Amino acid sequence: MKLIAYFIACICFFSLFTSCQKELYFDYTEPSKGSLKANAYNDCLGDSVHGIYSKGLSLDGNYNYIDVLVNVTEVGAYLIKSDTVHGYSFFSDGVFYNTGIQSVRLKAFGIPSMAGVVDYFNIYYNDSHCMLGVQVRDSVATTNAIFTLNGDPNTCSGVTINPNAIFMQGQALNTINTVNLSVNVTTIGAYIIHTDTLNGVSFSGSGVLNTLGANTITLVGTGIPLNFGNYYFPVTAGSSQCGLSVVFEKPHLPAVYTINCSQNSVVSGIYTSEVPIDPSNYVTIYVNVTDTGTYNIVTDTINGISFSAAGIFTSIGNQPVRLFASGTPLNGSHASFNFYPYVNSSQVNCSFPVNVNGKYIECNMNGVPTHFNVDASAGFVNLGNPILSVDGALTTTINPSLHLQINTSGSIVSNFPYTINQSPTIVSCNYYDGSSMNWAAATIAGQTQTPAFTITISSLSATRCVGTFEGPVRNSNGDTIYISMGYFDVPVR
Repeated sequence: MKLIAYFIACICFFSLFTSCQKELYFDYTEPSKGSLKANAYNDCLGDSVHGIYSKGLSLDGNYNYIDVLVNVTEVGAYLIKSDTVHGYSFFSDGVFYNTGIQSVRLKAFGIPSMAGVVDYFNIYYNDSHCMLGVQVRDSVATTNAIFTLNGDPNTCSGVTINPNAIFMQGQALNTINTVNLSVNVTTIGAYIIHTDTLNGVSFSGSGVLNTLGANTITLVGTGIPLNFGNYYFPVTAGSSQCGLSVVFEKPHLPAVYTINCSQNSVVSGIYTSEVPIDPSNYVTIYVNVTDTGTYNIVTDTINGISFSAAGIFTSIGNQPVRLFASGTPLNGSHASFNFYPYVNSSQVNCSFPVNVNGKYIECNMNGVPTHFNVDASAGFVNLGNPILSVDGALTTTINPSLHLQINTSGSIVSNFPYTINQSPTIVSCNYYDGSSMNWAAATIAGQTQTPAFTITISSLSATRCVGTFEGPVRNSNGDTIYISMGYFDVPVR
């Protein structure tokens, strides 16, 4: 009887154990539930857009991707994707094993078909969606660059690590975790570089090398370091290779600090619609540190840009902190946007305003909307005759670019149409395309040109110049580009 009772007890135990196991089982093949995180403008929240996007160049998902935040309420399979805009899109699928806020990386697929625009994507997950913008630049190179890495085949030489970056175990890297490599270019063209993932981290970069000889390439780190110590990342570019040495620090205890809202923040750099930010774009805020250690200050992504800073406070007291910007402003027209810092996931009740300028120089070129916002400005000198010039580039490369000029007697008159047929006033327009070919219109004494290229100044002050322009420009072969609906609103340098 005791044997029978023991056998029955075992059956009951295993039955109970099996029953409990079934209750703990999750079917990860079932769709997950949740929603995309977005701000009040429905901009996607996350680490935003990574990589350089150029017309006609195939995208590499290891470098070209977007990071979005998802609030997962039920675990399971997920599919997050964008619509297709101008030949490319973003996509990710997988499984959420945990609930809560999670970051998801969507890799880019395809080839951008238009340049000089910001492509706006809708990102979809379940019944939620948010938006983000991707700046596409013109590709001045259709072939791959050929270059050697300085230090090949040993340790990379001429390496510069961003002094504001922190490489620390357990602390996620961001856009300021950059490394500059020195290279020697023998053939200009496009490049894409990405290292293997070591210690949970990888480095990547892409772009166009336009000049022969010594150049610098910037790689951006991504990931979360798993351990501290020195790691050696092989960097490969064609047949050239060198080793990149990166030291990851031991984790520090978190600092204790508060944002000093009574001290005004200082915004640095120029923020322009559809122009990617650069290291000159940052804001200086002030914090009161009561206990030294690590810190991480971020803002929401608003109008396509966000600010962040991470590092170590080594002293107590009131001190400045630079929050560096990342992303590309989506909208402008001289609008102002308020950014609120977050400390330990809690929003601080003070903000700093960032003014975003509208398109500096815009026009239609044979009907194609084009803008020349990079380094756009006006220059004004008086060398007996007043000379006013307006200049801007399409991308961070030298060309395509646009140059307008008025050289007249007396003074520059507002709302007066200056044309190339008004000699001795000299009016000119020079458009340099991606191949650096010059398309020009200029005053030539004794010649009447129809239709005439015209520049009109709406207003001119010591700080800003506003006006319009329109007319044909021609190259040395006699081909014509007609510029219409030209408008500029630029600072005077």
